[in-house]
Amino acid sequence: MGLRYTNLDQATRSYMIAEFRLGNHYESSRLVPGGQACWLSLLAMALTNYDDYWLAKEAHRLSIFASVENRKTRNGFRTVKVPENAPQTLAEGEFNHYYLRGIASRAINANKTLRIYRGKFVDNPRWESEAMIGSTIDPRMLLAQLRTSPHDVFGPGSGLTCEIT
Repeated sequence: MGLRYTNLDQATRSYMIAEFRLGNHYESSRLVPGGQACWLSLLAMALTNYDDYWLAKEAHRLSIFASVENRKTRNGFRTVKVPENAPQTLAEGEFNHYYLRGIASRAINANKTLRIYRGKFVDNPRWESEAMIGSTIDPRMLLAQLRTSPHDVFGPGSGLTCEIT
């Protein structure tokens, strides 16, 4: 199951789509050749009408993930299987990325702040993630960071997201 998004409503979705249109999309090396275009189309649909869970299911159903990848080791590169949860991991990370950009934009317009919370149960949460829960964050700072980096600001698989306060 995906993350729980406290402020996921039509207003937030409109901000998410506006942020998506600005670009700077993450390009996963785990997608099949030509899979990036399909992924971006699915992501836009999810941002408009669905959630990260739907996005992961559709990406899996359409088989846009490669079955193997090259991984760097101490002795060079090795071909390994792409993890079965790759669609879920990418879907959660990317949907949350645009959700955060959307609510940060929305919070800026409403002159509000954001509070970090855990949107998904994590078996072994990192202490760094646990320490962030409940703290507030300036939406301008967060939005600037998210717009310049296509990576998860809280760390991959942290289950952390934000809500407007």
